Amino acid sequence: MNEEDKKYLIHFDEYFENILKTVPEYSHIQAKKELDNIYDTFIDYSTHWSGKFYMTGFGDAMQLVINSLNINNN
Repeated sequence: MNEEDKKYLIHFDEYFENILKTVPEYSHIQAKKELDNIYDTFIDYSTHWSGKFYMTGFGDAMQLVINSLNINNN
């Protein structure tokens, strides 16, 4: 991972700790459950869209190869 990549890291643990510091002690368990839910939802969201764009990009690349082969065969 280079320096450019490191700028885009998401420090979930730090964010969660900072949020929990602002929540009353008696609400930590519920807040933690909600934060974990946000994390899981974000990961699912990222996985879905990354996969979708990967497949679109892969399909586009394959179409370029196929078109290139068709042009060379004609």
